Formats: sequence, C-alpha cells, structure tokens
Amino acid sequence: GYLCVEGSSAPQPCPGGTHADQSVLSTIGYLSNLTSDCIECAAGKTTYDLGQIECDSCPGGTYWIPGSNGDELCITCPAGLACDGTNATTECAAGTFASAGSELCSSCLAGKWSNATAAECTSCGADNTYSADGADHCSLCPIGSFTMGGSHVTRTLCMECSIGSACDGTSVIVECAAGHYAGAGSSSCTPCGSDDKYLNASASGCSTCPGGSHTSGGDSTTRSRCEACPAGFRCDGTSAV
Repeated sequence: GYLCVEGSSAPQPCPGGTHADQSVLSTIGYLSNLTSDCIECAAGKTTYDLGQIECDSCPGGTYWIPGSNGDELCITCPAGLACDGTNATTECAAGTFASAGSELCSSCLAGKWSNATAAECTSCGADNTYSADGADHCSLCPIGSFTMGGSHVTRTLCMECSIGSACDGTSVIVECAAGHYAGAGSSSCTPCGSDDKYLNASASGCSTCPGGSHTSGGDSTTRSRCEACPAGFRCDGTSAV
C-alpha cells in the first residue's frame, strides 16, 4: 500500500480513499505511480489508515457519505435511525428505538412505548397504565381491572378483577370483607344489605339464612355467618333469636 517513488528517501502511502493496485503488487512487488497504482475505493468503502492494500466497508451502525478527497467517510448513525454501513439510513418506527451508532432498531419492552425515530423508550409512568412489547402508546387499565408485571411505572398486563375482590385499575386488589360481595370485574364491594343475608368468604353474591337459623357477625347489612337456632328458641333467619 506504499509507493516507492524515484528520488524519495522513504515510501509514501496511498492517500485516503484509495488502495494499492493488487495486480501491480503481484507483478513487480511495489507501487511506483500515484495516479495509476493507487485506485479509488468503490462507493460505500473507505480506508481507515494510509497505505491500506484493500478498502474497508463502513461497519454496521454507520453510513457513508462522499469525502472531500474522493474518499468515502463513515458517519456514526444518529439516534432514532438504523444504519447498515451503506449510504442509506432507516427511521425507527413507533414502538422501536435506536441509540446512536445502531445497526438495527429494537422493540420497546412491555411497560414502555415510543414514537417514531426515538432514541429510547419511555416508561408508561403510572400504576394504572400498561403496554405490551413494541407498543407505540400505553393503555389505561379500566376500573374493575388490575395491572400486573413490571414495576409501578412499567406495568405489562391488565386483568379483570376476580370474584370477591374490588379493583380500581391499578395493581391494588382489595378482597371484600365478610358480609360484602363483588362479581367479576367489580370496582367496589357491596354489602349483603339485609339482616337475613350473609357471606363469610369471597363470592359473587350473598346467601339467605333459612328459617330455623339465625345470622350473626357484622351489622344488619353485613352479616357474616348463618348458625342453627339454639334449642328452645325460635329463629326466622334474621339475627333475632
């Protein structure tokens, strides 16, 4: 990759953007003419060091532009774009991102989102919002449902609240107290509402205490038990004995 010029005291390298003519080297073993023996690099290739025998392609994560000396310059890919070493750049779509110097755009992880040409993904940011992988926005988890996965700012799922529980759209799940019920997808627990109704475990509805038994626990609208009437007493299914 160096020229042995007549009268020169030292070899001279082929200039930037050129490489040594292999046919000359293989025939006479050295270079002697700057114009004919140093060949310009093909489009999309360049030399990183003077005197190179061959030209290099621009690496992934860069793109090339013509240089002032006829060579090609490898430029670091800007954030939000992907570059494969050619003269083309690709904008990252919404739901993906790329930091500076990236060869490919990467999908945002669940719990995050991005607009197009993003350098990084943004967390959903609230306990009642969530997203899946590759999202271009975060969704609001409705009341009667709960979020899960990730952290309080990167939730990944929204699920319907189960029977016997109340959910406000965040990750908080409140189990209904005795004497209260909630169907699937409820945002609040409802009292049984009558002195002859009771509920002692999570369920979607309260039960009626039959005659010959009586309710107890809680108050007149939140009874939690139905028990057999004591001997010698008459019970109508309410708390009265």
